[in-house]
Amino acid sequence: MSGAGSWGFSLIEAAKPIVNVLIGTTGRRRYEYDGPSGSSLRLRLEDRLSTCTIDECERPAMARNMCSMHWQRWRRHGSAADLTQKRSRWGSSVFPDDQHKRCPACKEVKPLSEYGTCAGRSRGVAARCRPCAAAYSKKHRANNPDYASRNSLRQKQRWLERQYGLTQQEFENLLASQAGVCAICRELPDAECRLQVDHDHSCCPGNTSCGACVRGLLCARCNRLLGQARDDAHVLLAAANYLTREGTAIRQAAASRQRPRQGTSKPFSNQQTGASSEAT
Repeated sequence: MSGAGSWGFSLIEAAKPIVNVLIGTTGRRRYEYDGPSGSSLRLRLEDRLSTCTIDECERPAMARNMCSMHWQRWRRHGSAADLTQKRSRWGSSVFPDDQHKRCPACKEVKPLSEYGTCAGRSRGVAARCRPCAAAYSKKHRANNPDYASRNSLRQKQRWLERQYGLTQQEFENLLASQAGVCAICRELPDAECRLQVDHDHSCCPGNTSCGACVRGLLCARCNRLLGQARDDAHVLLAAANYLTREGTAIRQAAASRQRPRQGTSKPFSNQQTGASSEAT
C-alpha cells in the first residue's frame, strides 16, 4: 500500500489496540485501505488520540479537539462553558453563586446555611430546608408508624453517639447505676419529664459532649436548674443556705404570731361563761 510508510499508518500500527477501541476494527481497516486520502477519518482519529483542549479537562478529544461533553455544549450553545442551571432530582435550583438554594417544598430561596447536610447528595446539602425537612419527617412518621417503630431505636442510638459520644449500652449502664431515677431529685421520669444527659460544659461547651465529660442523667427540671446556676456549685450552695435560713426565719415569725401578746387578757372559757350566767 502506498500509505504504509505514512505517519498516520505507522501511528495506527504502533497503537493498534487503542485504535481498535476508539474507532473500531472496521474503521481501522477503512483507514488502512484509504490511506492518507481518507481525510475525515484521519481527522477524527487524530482528535481521539489527543486530549480535550478545554482547561482542566483531561478527557480524550472526540471532535474539534474537544471531548464529547464540551463538544455537545459548543454545538448546542456556541460555547463550551456550562451555561445550564444545575438542578437536583428534587427540582431545587442551585444558583450560580452557590450560596442560595430554592426549597422544593416551600418554594422559597434561602441561604445554604438554612439547609441541613446530606452526605448522599452530590453537593452535601439536604434537598429541603430545615423547617420543611422537619415537617416532612413528622408527616412520614405519622403515615408510617411501623417504619417509625422499627427505626426509633436505631435513630436514638445514632443520636446518642453523635450528640454525647455514648453507646446504647453505656446509656443503659448509666441509667441502671441511678436506679432509673434522676440523679438529683431521685424522681422517676414520666412522659412530660424525661431523663436528659448532663455533661460538664467546661470541657465541651454547647449541646454536644465528647463522652468523657458526661456526669449523669437528670430530669428536665434539674437540668434547667444547673443551667440557670451556670453549673456553679457555690451558687447552688448559696441558694440552699438562703432557703434554709429564710425558711427558719419564716417559721419563727409564724410561731411568734400565734403566741398571745403580753398585757392582754385571755379569752373566757366556756366554764367561766356558764358560772357568770348562773350568778346573774
